[in-house]
Amino acid sequence: MLALLALNNDCAVDRSTATECLWPGASRGRAEANLRSALWRGKRAGTTTLIDCTGPRLRLAPQVRVDLHGLLGQARRIVGTRPAPGDPTRREAIAGLSRELLPSWSEDWLLPERERWDQVRLHALETMALQYLAAEDYLTALEVALAAVSVDSIRESAHRIVVKVHIAEGNSASAIRHYQWYRGLVQRELGVTPSRQMDELIHSCVPVSTRPGVGSRRA
Repeated sequence: MLALLALNNDCAVDRSTATECLWPGASRGRAEANLRSALWRGKRAGTTTLIDCTGPRLRLAPQVRVDLHGLLGQARRIVGTRPAPGDPTRREAIAGLSRELLPSWSEDWLLPERERWDQVRLHALETMALQYLAAEDYLTALEVALAAVSVDSIRESAHRIVVKVHIAEGNSASAIRHYQWYRGLVQRELGVTPSRQMDELIHSCVPVSTRPGVGSRRA
């Protein structure tokens, strides 16, 4: 119940919506009984009120802070502005953006929120990686790019940043090795090859005689 309300913190959740999300296979009577029980158990923690109930509408109490909302705000600021890569608060942001949303939960109602969180953090991590690359902080750029790769292993834009960092450091062999690893991954998983952007990135840094082969199908 608390997680559902936290993820919908921008607006109140109707009681009927909550019962449908949390107990989709239960009868109406059983779902409503479960809701009453959940509200009774989750309404307070000690002396702190956690849930506000106004008629049929439920929401978290104003004093409850949700870490996800702070991270979403940080991610949007990172994508929308150009802060100095040396900003100490960015280290905290990198750690937060590397975390999954309730990873051990399998509820269907979580899937859209998990996808939204993954897309926001991927864009923020890639933006930061490029900023660190531009500042020639290659170690941090590589760390952040690999964090993006760990979120979505087949997302090519994250892998291109990894390759760019290796190239910027003069590590052509590392760039080729990572390219070949990614190329093998998408061929196995999707039956495609990397995009022309990725191919041209690799071809720009290695001699013609050592360039990796390029398939005819594109990701």
